[in-house]
Amino acid sequence: MRVLSALLSLFLVLPFASTQVSDTLDIWVIDVEGGKAVIVKNPAGQAMMIDGGMPDMAGRGAAPGTPGRGAAPGVAGGGGVAGTPPQGAARDMPPRPPMQVEKDRDLNRVVAAAKLAGVTAFDVYLVTHYDVDHSGNVPNIAGRFPAKLFVDHGPWLDNPKLGAMNRNAGDAYLAFVADKQRMSVKPGM
Repeated sequence: MRVLSALLSLFLVLPFASTQVSDTLDIWVIDVEGGKAVIVKNPAGQAMMIDGGMPDMAGRGAAPGTPGRGAAPGVAGGGGVAGTPPQGAARDMPPRPPMQVEKDRDLNRVVAAAKLAGVTAFDVYLVTHYDVDHSGNVPNIAGRFPAKLFVDHGPWLDNPKLGAMNRNAGDAYLAFVADKQRMSVKPGM
């Protein structure tokens, strides 16, 4: 944590020694599936991306009944048969239409915020951990906004409870950054 704090401090403080292009530290918090992505732009114009959200979920068979992840039509929170009202609901109510999942929802939100911030590339891309809602979209975002340095916690930490979707996202992220400029910090340091 101390290393992470030091990295963030350097990102925020060192630019004051160079030419300022703004008087403010600007932070954009982006609503992405399962959490937040953050863009930080310091007064010198350097930009840092923190996490990135989910990759494209449209058309993927995510958990039925999970809002935003392919809930079955006419089902509130799971259960029941598609096109029928949930248990206990009035029988004369029409079924709900199928839930639409926007293609590249999180990528579109990050792209819009980065454009609003005037970002064309990131100086630092910080991935807090390898769960799919944090690292899953990193390759897509980096394809649109290249990053000079990727910062993460390094190798996998042993977690027998880690689900397959998160394991796959972490493996994909680690493969993606294998040939990139990267700095790994140890958790708790």
